[in-house]
Amino acid sequence: MKLKQKTILFIAFHVNPSQYKGRLNWEKLFRLSQRHRLVVLTHTDNRNEIKKYLEQHSELDFYFDNISFEYVGLPELIKNNMSQWLYEVCWYAMLPFVIFGRDICFNSVCLGNFPEMPVNLLGRYGLKIIFSDLPVLSLYRLFGTQSSVLRKTIRKEVNNFSYGKAAIFNSTEKFRVLSTGRFITINGFDITISAFAEFFHRLPSSEQQKTELILAGSGPALKSIEKLIRKKNLLGVVKIIKTTDKNLPPEVYNSASVFMLPSFGKSVNRVNKAMSAGLPILCFKNSFVSEHVPEYSELKVLYSNYKSCIHEFAWDLNTLYSTPLYFQTESQMSFEKYQEQTSLQTKGFHSQQPVKSL
Repeated sequence: MKLKQKTILFIAFHVNPSQYKGRLNWEKLFRLSQRHRLVVLTHTDNRNEIKKYLEQHSELDFYFDNISFEYVGLPELIKNNMSQWLYEVCWYAMLPFVIFGRDICFNSVCLGNFPEMPVNLLGRYGLKIIFSDLPVLSLYRLFGTQSSVLRKTIRKEVNNFSYGKAAIFNSTEKFRVLSTGRFITINGFDITISAFAEFFHRLPSSEQQKTELILAGSGPALKSIEKLIRKKNLLGVVKIIKTTDKNLPPEVYNSASVFMLPSFGKSVNRVNKAMSAGLPILCFKNSFVSEHVPEYSELKVLYSNYKSCIHEFAWDLNTLYSTPLYFQTESQMSFEKYQEQTSLQTKGFHSQQPVKSL
Protein backbone atom coordinates (compact mmCIF):
# COMPACT_ATOMS: atom_id res chain seq x y z
CA MET A 1 0.00 0.00 0.00
CA LYS A 2 1.47 3.36 -1.04
CA LEU A 3 0.97 6.13 1.52
CA LYS A 4 0.12 9.64 0.31
CA GLN A 5 1.68 11.27 3.39
CA LYS A 6 4.90 10.29 5.14
CA THR A 7 3.97 8.13 8.12
CA ILE A 8 6.36 7.33 10.95
CA LEU A 9 5.84 4.32 13.19
CA PHE A 10 6.91 5.58 16.63
CA ILE A 11 7.67 2.70 19.01
CA ALA A 12 8.30 3.21 22.72
CA PHE A 13 7.28 1.24 25.81
CA HIS A 14 7.08 4.43 27.87
CA VAL A 15 4.99 7.22 26.30
CA ASN A 16 3.43 9.17 29.11
CA PRO A 17 3.05 12.95 29.54
CA SER A 18 3.01 12.72 33.35
CA GLN A 19 5.97 10.42 34.10
CA TYR A 20 9.66 11.14 33.63
CA LYS A 21 10.51 8.09 31.50
CA GLY A 22 7.56 8.56 29.21
CA ARG A 23 7.66 12.34 29.04
CA LEU A 24 10.83 12.47 26.91
CA ASN A 25 9.24 10.19 24.32
CA TRP A 26 5.99 12.13 24.55
CA GLU A 27 7.72 15.42 23.76
CA LYS A 28 9.61 13.84 20.89
CA LEU A 29 6.51 12.38 19.23
CA PHE A 30 4.71 15.70 19.67
CA ARG A 31 7.56 17.44 17.86
CA LEU A 32 7.51 14.88 15.04
CA SER A 33 3.74 15.19 14.66
CA GLN A 34 4.14 18.83 13.62
CA ARG A 35 5.70 17.64 10.35
CA HIS A 36 4.53 14.06 9.77
CA ARG A 37 1.74 11.62 10.45
CA LEU A 38 2.53 9.26 13.35
CA VAL A 39 1.37 5.82 14.38
CA VAL A 40 2.44 5.41 18.02
CA LEU A 41 2.92 1.87 19.32
CA THR A 42 3.14 1.86 23.11
CA HIS A 43 2.21 -0.15 26.22
CA THR A 44 -1.39 -0.32 27.40
CA ASP A 45 -0.48 1.17 30.80
CA ASN A 46 -0.08 4.54 29.08
CA ARG A 47 -3.65 4.59 27.70
CA ASN A 48 -5.41 6.37 30.59
CA GLU A 49 -2.79 9.11 31.00
CA ILE A 50 -2.73 9.81 27.26
CA LYS A 51 -6.53 9.93 27.09
CA LYS A 52 -6.65 12.28 30.09
CA TYR A 53 -4.05 14.58 28.55
CA LEU A 54 -5.88 14.79 25.22
CA GLU A 55 -9.13 15.68 26.98
CA GLN A 56 -7.44 18.46 28.97
CA HIS A 57 -5.61 19.97 25.97
CA SER A 58 -8.20 20.31 23.24
CA GLU A 59 -6.30 23.31 21.86
CA LEU A 60 -3.69 20.84 20.58
CA ASP A 61 -6.16 18.81 18.53
CA PHE A 62 -4.61 20.17 15.36
CA TYR A 63 -1.37 18.29 16.13
CA PHE A 64 -2.97 15.17 17.57
CA ASP A 65 -5.09 14.75 14.46
CA ASN A 66 -1.80 13.59 12.94
CA ILE A 67 -1.30 10.90 15.59
CA SER A 68 -3.00 7.55 16.06
CA PHE A 69 -2.22 5.38 19.10
CA GLU A 70 -1.92 1.60 19.11
CA TYR A 71 -1.72 -0.03 22.55
CA VAL A 72 -0.02 -3.36 23.16
CA GLY A 73 0.28 -5.35 26.38
CA LEU A 74 1.14 -8.83 27.59
CA PRO A 75 -1.15 -10.89 29.87
CA GLU A 76 -1.15 -9.83 33.52
CA LEU A 77 0.08 -13.28 34.53
CA ILE A 78 3.30 -12.74 32.58
CA LYS A 79 3.68 -9.17 33.80
CA ASN A 80 3.35 -10.17 37.45
CA ASN A 81 5.89 -12.97 37.27
CA MET A 82 8.93 -11.33 35.71
CA SER A 83 11.14 -8.29 36.31
CA GLN A 84 10.31 -5.00 34.66
CA TRP A 85 13.28 -4.92 32.29
CA LEU A 86 12.65 -8.53 31.14
CA TYR A 87 9.00 -7.69 30.59
CA GLU A 88 10.04 -4.75 28.38
CA VAL A 89 12.32 -7.01 26.34
CA CYS A 90 9.44 -9.46 25.78
CA TRP A 91 7.16 -6.58 24.86
CA TYR A 92 9.56 -5.32 22.17
CA ALA A 93 10.11 -8.88 20.91
CA MET A 94 6.40 -9.39 20.15
CA LEU A 95 6.00 -6.14 18.20
CA PRO A 96 6.77 -7.56 14.71
CA PHE A 97 3.77 -9.89 15.10
CA VAL A 98 1.59 -6.97 16.27
CA ILE A 99 2.64 -4.74 13.36
CA PHE A 100 1.86 -7.37 10.72
CA GLY A 101 -1.22 -8.63 12.57
CA ARG A 102 -2.81 -5.18 12.72
CA ASP A 103 -1.70 -4.31 9.19
CA ILE A 104 -0.03 -1.05 10.25
CA CYS A 105 1.30 0.91 7.25
CA PHE A 106 4.31 3.23 7.54
CA ASN A 107 7.28 4.66 5.61
CA SER A 108 9.84 4.86 8.39
CA VAL A 109 10.36 3.84 12.01
CA CYS A 110 11.49 5.69 15.12
CA LEU A 111 12.38 3.53 18.14
CA GLY A 112 12.13 5.85 21.14
CA ASN A 113 15.16 8.13 21.36
CA PHE A 114 16.93 6.38 18.50
CA PRO A 115 16.88 8.24 15.17
CA GLU A 116 14.28 7.74 12.49
CA MET A 117 15.17 5.01 9.99
CA PRO A 118 13.64 3.96 6.67
CA VAL A 119 11.74 0.67 6.53
CA ASN A 120 14.49 -1.09 4.57
CA LEU A 121 16.92 -0.61 7.48
CA LEU A 122 14.56 -1.94 10.13
CA GLY A 123 15.70 -5.53 9.69
CA ARG A 124 19.35 -4.51 9.94
CA TYR A 125 19.18 -2.22 12.97
CA GLY A 126 15.79 -2.92 14.56
CA LEU A 127 16.65 -6.33 15.98
CA LYS A 128 19.94 -5.05 17.38
CA ILE A 129 18.17 -2.22 19.16
CA ILE A 130 15.41 -4.44 20.55
CA PHE A 131 17.53 -7.38 21.68
CA SER A 132 20.82 -5.59 22.42
CA ASP A 133 20.81 -1.87 23.10
CA LEU A 134 17.44 -1.42 24.80
CA PRO A 135 17.62 -4.29 27.32
CA VAL A 136 21.23 -3.56 28.27
CA LEU A 137 20.60 0.16 28.71
CA SER A 138 17.41 -0.43 30.69
CA LEU A 139 19.17 -2.99 32.90
CA TYR A 140 21.93 -0.56 33.72
CA ARG A 141 19.63 2.41 34.25
CA LEU A 142 17.31 0.33 36.44
CA PHE A 143 19.93 -1.09 38.82
CA GLY A 144 23.04 0.99 38.18
CA THR A 145 22.48 3.35 41.10
CA GLN A 146 21.63 0.70 43.70
CA SER A 147 23.98 -1.16 46.08
CA SER A 148 27.67 -1.14 45.19
CA VAL A 149 27.84 -4.95 44.90
CA LEU A 150 24.86 -5.10 42.55
CA ARG A 151 26.14 -2.12 40.57
CA LYS A 152 29.57 -3.71 40.06
CA THR A 153 28.04 -7.06 39.06
CA ILE A 154 25.72 -5.54 36.48
CA ARG A 155 28.36 -3.16 35.14
CA LYS A 156 30.69 -6.14 34.64
CA GLU A 157 27.99 -7.95 32.65
CA VAL A 158 27.23 -4.81 30.65
CA ASN A 159 30.90 -4.20 29.90
CA ASN A 160 31.44 -7.80 28.79
CA PHE A 161 28.41 -7.49 26.57
CA SER A 162 29.19 -4.30 24.71
CA TYR A 163 32.73 -2.96 25.05
CA GLY A 164 34.51 -2.90 21.72
CA LYS A 165 32.00 -5.08 19.90
CA ALA A 166 30.55 -2.61 17.44
CA ALA A 167 32.92 0.27 16.84
CA ILE A 168 31.27 3.00 14.81
CA PHE A 169 34.51 4.29 13.35
CA ASN A 170 36.49 2.67 10.57
CA SER A 171 40.19 1.81 10.81
CA THR A 172 41.32 5.18 9.41
CA GLU A 173 39.39 7.26 11.94
CA LYS A 174 39.73 7.83 15.67
CA PHE A 175 37.20 8.21 18.42
CA ARG A 176 38.42 11.55 19.79
CA VAL A 177 37.11 12.82 23.11
CA LEU A 178 37.67 16.57 23.38
CA SER A 179 37.65 18.70 26.53
CA THR A 180 38.61 22.37 26.51
CA GLY A 181 38.89 25.25 28.96
CA ARG A 182 41.12 26.71 31.60
CA PHE A 183 42.99 24.07 33.61
CA ILE A 184 41.34 24.69 36.97
CA THR A 185 39.45 22.43 39.38
CA ILE A 186 35.95 23.67 38.53
CA ASN A 187 36.26 22.47 34.92
CA GLY A 188 36.53 18.82 36.01
CA PHE A 189 39.48 17.67 33.93
CA ASP A 190 40.25 15.07 36.58
CA ILE A 191 36.80 13.54 36.02
CA THR A 192 37.29 13.63 32.24
CA ILE A 193 40.64 11.82 32.50
CA SER A 194 39.39 9.23 35.00
CA ALA A 195 36.23 8.45 33.01
CA PHE A 196 38.17 8.16 29.76
CA ALA A 197 40.70 5.87 31.49
CA GLU A 198 37.94 3.54 32.70
CA PHE A 199 36.44 3.43 29.21
CA PHE A 200 39.82 3.06 27.47
CA HIS A 201 41.31 0.26 29.60
CA ARG A 202 38.25 -1.96 29.09
CA LEU A 203 38.54 -1.87 25.33
CA PRO A 204 40.41 -4.61 23.42
CA SER A 205 43.91 -3.49 22.40
CA SER A 206 42.84 -3.32 18.76
CA GLU A 207 40.11 -0.82 19.68
CA GLN A 208 42.33 1.19 22.04
CA GLN A 209 44.39 2.28 19.05
CA LYS A 210 41.30 4.00 17.65
CA THR A 211 40.69 6.21 20.68
CA GLU A 212 42.25 9.46 21.86
CA LEU A 213 41.62 12.10 24.51
CA ILE A 214 42.44 15.73 23.66
CA LEU A 215 42.73 18.34 26.40
CA ALA A 216 43.03 21.93 25.20
CA GLY A 217 43.70 24.84 27.53
CA SER A 218 46.11 26.35 30.02
CA GLY A 219 46.17 27.08 33.71
CA PRO A 220 47.58 26.28 37.15
CA ALA A 221 46.28 22.68 37.25
CA LEU A 222 48.41 21.56 34.29
CA LYS A 223 50.98 19.71 36.43
CA SER A 224 48.32 17.81 38.38
CA ILE A 225 46.63 16.89 35.09
CA GLU A 226 49.89 15.50 33.69
CA LYS A 227 50.43 13.57 36.93
CA LEU A 228 46.96 12.02 36.71
CA ILE A 229 47.56 11.04 33.08
CA ARG A 230 50.67 9.12 34.13
CA LYS A 231 48.84 7.53 37.06
CA LYS A 232 46.04 6.30 34.77
CA ASN A 233 48.57 4.85 32.26
CA LEU A 234 47.39 7.12 29.46
CA LEU A 235 50.74 8.41 28.20
CA GLY A 236 50.60 8.55 24.41
CA VAL A 237 46.81 8.37 24.47
CA VAL A 238 46.12 11.84 25.86
CA LYS A 239 47.16 14.85 23.81
CA ILE A 240 47.47 18.23 25.55
CA ILE A 241 47.19 21.38 23.46
CA LYS A 242 48.53 24.29 25.47
CA THR A 243 46.49 27.23 24.28
CA THR A 244 43.45 29.30 25.13
CA ASP A 245 40.05 28.31 23.81
CA LYS A 246 39.94 31.57 21.84
CA ASN A 247 43.05 30.55 19.88
CA LEU A 248 42.08 26.91 19.42
CA PRO A 249 41.88 26.08 15.67
CA PRO A 250 38.37 25.14 14.44
CA GLU A 251 39.82 21.89 13.08
CA VAL A 252 40.22 20.59 16.64
CA TYR A 253 36.45 20.71 17.14
CA ASN A 254 35.66 19.44 13.65
CA SER A 255 37.95 16.41 13.99
CA ALA A 256 36.62 15.42 17.42
CA SER A 257 33.91 12.82 18.03
CA VAL A 258 32.62 13.76 21.48
CA PHE A 259 32.84 16.87 23.67
CA MET A 260 33.17 16.21 27.40
CA LEU A 261 32.62 19.04 29.87
CA PRO A 262 31.97 17.93 33.48
CA SER A 263 32.23 21.54 34.59
CA PHE A 264 30.21 23.62 37.03
CA GLY A 265 31.43 26.84 35.45
CA LYS A 266 29.83 28.95 32.72
CA SER A 267 30.98 27.52 29.38
CA VAL A 268 28.42 28.66 26.80
CA ASN A 269 30.94 29.53 24.07
CA ARG A 270 32.67 26.17 24.27
CA VAL A 271 29.37 24.31 24.22
CA ASN A 272 28.17 26.23 21.16
CA LYS A 273 31.40 25.56 19.28
CA ALA A 274 31.05 21.84 20.04
CA MET A 275 27.41 21.76 18.96
CA SER A 276 28.25 23.58 15.73
CA ALA A 277 30.48 20.62 14.87
CA GLY A 278 27.68 18.17 15.77
CA LEU A 279 29.49 16.76 18.80
CA PRO A 280 27.52 14.84 21.45
CA ILE A 281 28.09 16.63 24.77
CA LEU A 282 28.71 14.91 28.09
CA CYS A 283 28.06 17.11 31.11
CA PHE A 284 26.53 17.19 34.59
CA LYS A 285 22.76 17.33 34.70
CA ASN A 286 22.76 19.73 37.65
CA SER A 287 25.17 22.24 36.12
CA PHE A 288 25.01 25.49 34.15
CA VAL A 289 26.23 23.65 31.04
CA SER A 290 23.20 21.32 30.99
CA GLU A 291 20.90 24.30 30.42
CA HIS A 292 22.50 24.91 27.02
CA VAL A 293 22.75 21.39 25.59
CA PRO A 294 19.91 19.54 23.77
CA GLU A 295 16.89 19.07 25.99
CA TYR A 296 16.42 15.41 25.03
CA SER A 297 20.07 14.40 25.39
CA GLU A 298 20.69 11.27 27.47
CA LEU A 299 24.30 12.26 28.22
CA LYS A 300 23.60 14.41 31.28
CA VAL A 301 24.95 12.75 34.43
CA LEU A 302 23.47 13.68 37.80
CA TYR A 303 26.29 14.39 40.25
CA SER A 304 25.80 12.21 43.32
CA ASN A 305 29.33 11.28 44.35
CA TYR A 306 32.74 11.45 42.72
CA LYS A 307 33.22 7.77 41.85
CA SER A 308 29.71 7.08 40.59
CA CYS A 309 29.73 10.02 38.18
CA ILE A 310 33.05 8.81 36.72
CA HIS A 311 31.45 5.38 36.10
CA GLU A 312 28.43 7.03 34.48
CA PHE A 313 30.57 9.13 32.13
CA ALA A 314 32.63 6.04 31.21
CA TRP A 315 29.42 4.18 30.45
CA ASP A 316 28.21 7.00 28.21
CA LEU A 317 31.50 7.07 26.33
CA ASN A 318 31.24 3.36 25.68
CA THR A 319 27.62 3.66 24.55
CA LEU A 320 28.51 6.40 22.07
CA TYR A 321 31.48 4.37 20.83
CA SER A 322 29.69 1.06 20.41
CA THR A 323 26.14 2.04 19.38
CA PRO A 324 25.95 3.78 15.99
CA LEU A 325 22.32 4.89 16.22
CA TYR A 326 22.78 6.28 19.73
CA PHE A 327 25.78 8.30 18.57
CA GLN A 328 23.96 9.58 15.49
CA THR A 329 20.97 10.66 17.57
CA GLU A 330 23.05 12.67 20.04
CA SER A 331 25.14 14.21 17.25
CA GLN A 332 22.03 15.23 15.32
CA MET A 333 20.43 16.78 18.41
CA SER A 334 23.56 18.83 19.12
CA PHE A 335 23.67 20.31 15.64
CA GLU A 336 19.92 20.99 15.62
CA LYS A 337 20.27 22.78 18.95
CA TYR A 338 23.01 24.95 17.46
CA GLN A 339 20.87 25.71 14.40
CA GLU A 340 18.08 26.89 16.67
CA GLN A 341 20.40 29.51 18.16
CA THR A 342 22.15 30.74 15.02
CA SER A 343 21.47 31.19 11.33
CA LEU A 344 24.48 29.05 10.39
CA GLN A 345 23.29 26.06 8.36
CA THR A 346 26.61 24.42 7.54
CA LYS A 347 27.83 21.72 9.89
CA GLY A 348 31.26 22.39 11.40
CA PHE A 349 32.79 25.15 13.47
CA HIS A 350 34.29 27.63 10.98
CA SER A 351 34.90 30.77 12.98
CA GLN A 352 34.10 32.36 16.29
CA GLN A 353 31.84 35.01 14.79
CA PRO A 354 28.57 33.00 15.01
CA VAL A 355 29.31 32.21 18.65
CA LYS A 356 30.11 35.83 19.51
CA SER A 357 26.81 36.90 18.00
CA LEU A 358 24.79 34.96 20.56
